Amino acid sequence: MPREAEAREWWADVYEVRERIERRRAGESSAQQRPVAGRRGVREVRTAPRLSVVPHEHRRDAGDRRRRPRPRPSERIGPRPDRIAAWAVALGLLMLVLAILSSAH
Repeated sequence: MPREAEAREWWADVYEVRERIERRRAGESSAQQRPVAGRRGVREVRTAPRLSVVPHEHRRDAGDRRRRPRPRPSERIGPRPDRIAAWAVALGLLMLVLAILSSAH
């Protein structure tokens, strides 16, 4: 199938989806005018209050702020398999060198 035909087919799908969305929105706007108390599966959507920027002077005092606890050493280092593998290889080479040196009399 040529690219033009694919593009036309794709745009037809896009327009179909767009029309469905517009019909749904039109239905929602008319449904908002009617009471929906008796309908199942319908819930009221509330918008969240907007966040506002608080200037630095109006923030709480520095003494009131809680500090996060320092992470424990195990949390700071964390699981690092590449580092563990590197230590294993280094210790294996060290043991090999010690075995060679101890066997040569």
